[in-house]
Amino acid sequence: MKFVRTIRCLWMLLFLCGIFSCSVAQRLRFYDSVATINSNSRPEEVMDKLDVSKVHFVKEIENRINFKLVGDEYKYILLKVKIAADADAYLSIDNTSLDTVSIYSIDEEGNVHTIYLAGALVPFDMNREFVWHTVSLDENPSSFYLIALKSPQKNINVRYEILSRDQLEQKYQSHDRIIFFYTGIVCLIVIVILLAFILFKKAVFASYLGYILCAFTWIISHYGYVFPYVYPRLPVINEIAKPVSSLGAGFFLLMVMKQVFRQQIASTKIFEKWINTTLYMLPFIIGLMFLLLVPNLNDLIRYFLVIGWHVLLIITLCMIAMTPVSFIRTGATAKIFSSAMFVICTMTVIQLLTNSGLINNFFVGEHGITLGSLVENIILAFGLFYNLLQERKQREEQVLALELEQAQTLKKLITVQDNERKRIAGDLHDNIGPLLAALKINFRRITSAKERDALNGLASKTELIIDESIAEIHNVALNLMPKGLSSNGLINTLQEYFESIEQIYNKHIVFNHEVQSILNSELQINLYRIVCELTLNSARHSDACNITVGIDVNEKNVSLYIHDDGKGFQIRPAENKKSLGLQNAQSRVSCMKGTFDLQTQSGKGTQINIRIPLDSDNVYVGIH
Repeated sequence: MKFVRTIRCLWMLLFLCGIFSCSVAQRLRFYDSVATINSNSRPEEVMDKLDVSKVHFVKEIENRINFKLVGDEYKYILLKVKIAADADAYLSIDNTSLDTVSIYSIDEEGNVHTIYLAGALVPFDMNREFVWHTVSLDENPSSFYLIALKSPQKNINVRYEILSRDQLEQKYQSHDRIIFFYTGIVCLIVIVILLAFILFKKAVFASYLGYILCAFTWIISHYGYVFPYVYPRLPVINEIAKPVSSLGAGFFLLMVMKQVFRQQIASTKIFEKWINTTLYMLPFIIGLMFLLLVPNLNDLIRYFLVIGWHVLLIITLCMIAMTPVSFIRTGATAKIFSSAMFVICTMTVIQLLTNSGLINNFFVGEHGITLGSLVENIILAFGLFYNLLQERKQREEQVLALELEQAQTLKKLITVQDNERKRIAGDLHDNIGPLLAALKINFRRITSAKERDALNGLASKTELIIDESIAEIHNVALNLMPKGLSSNGLINTLQEYFESIEQIYNKHIVFNHEVQSILNSELQINLYRIVCELTLNSARHSDACNITVGIDVNEKNVSLYIHDDGKGFQIRPAENKKSLGLQNAQSRVSCMKGTFDLQTQSGKGTQINIRIPLDSDNVYVGIH
């Protein structure tokens, strides 16, 4: 066992030694330091006046030099390098967004040789092996290299590296792997979103697709992969690649937020106004960005365009981030979108800090925004599908609620019909039935009476019974279907009904009305029957002397009230014993989605207030 352990330890030691030896063999031995030169002159003039013996060189952290926002002038880096013999060294500058990069070698005798030109000065060489600005130092051996940089109205933040051929290829391959990984995931998301748009026909998926394509263009421009395709014929396209793609991404993402949170945004008018204003401004500013393509554009105009791009982009990002965060309590969808905004905003802040030199980490500076964008895209895609499922679930719940409401309405209609039949049966049995029975008895007494005075008295009583029967039949007929409603209107028909109630039951009825619109005939019938039910109920059972009835119609609802000064009654909900008239009226109000408020107390009368909502089908413009 000890022998086996010893063999394992030896193998492990050999393996570690191999790795260490490989890493040492691959490491390039060199010494470098830099100095920045501030001058508004062109490279030729700077090199004529340059004296390298008087320049103070320093070592930069991670070889990063940040000139920050510059104007139209050149910025210069003087690089001092000492490399071991036969090192196979390459100088690489990672910033591919620069307008112009020129590299000059200065030999010991002070002679200057141009070894690299890129950007606006020359077309992009399609035969290059690397997108980065890269030059072989073996072919141009020297101790000093002058790097001239130009990028009007932009932030010049560059990082240089001196690498061997193998190291440069490994770095470039790892760089490509990240881009290919990002591109593959984005293509997968695009296919899924495109299928979702085709299947569900949702505009939000189209907006999100536009956002992904714009963000992808920005990332690819950031890495310089647009260069080989646009520089041979149109070098200045690089001027608008980032402004247009970033503002376009903001426009489409803000559209996504507006479509996902449309109900919440509509409830906040100021927020909705800000979002709409931003959406109107973005296409206009994007169009102005194409002025950057104009040759020899005035520097002041270029400066304001770049400033406008950054200001509007910051405003748009704030609006995008605030939207889900403002409604984070409304549900899981807002929480998911807030998470995505947190990721991208965090990575944006880190990117800005890296560009400003406060964070010195190459991987974060180079790939942080890419990985952040990838995570954000995945979270947003998940959020969109989750929101789609929630909308479908809500729609199903609304359908079920509507079906339940229709079932309840049908049940209430059946209840109204049953109550109507019971009321008619009660009226016939309790009122007309006794009168007909009394009429029959009087006829028998008339046939058996012998004296003339007795006959006259019975005839008079019989005539009164017949009059009462006619009045009761008239009341029943009015309750069933008032003939004058269509010709005389609701108000006149109710006034006639109140006059008959006053004569029959000896009650004083006050009728207040304010109706300025012509109501739907079905609604008029329902209102008429509700008022008749409750007024007749009060006249019969309340022992009231005065009954007040009111009806008022406005644009939104119909208001009814019936008040009396009768004896009132005690409400006992547990017993569920209401008069048939009250039940019938309450069922009708419920069918019309109205409110029925009953207030009564023994000895203090009864007050009934009803409110029925109106829609466009229930009212016509006109004067009643």
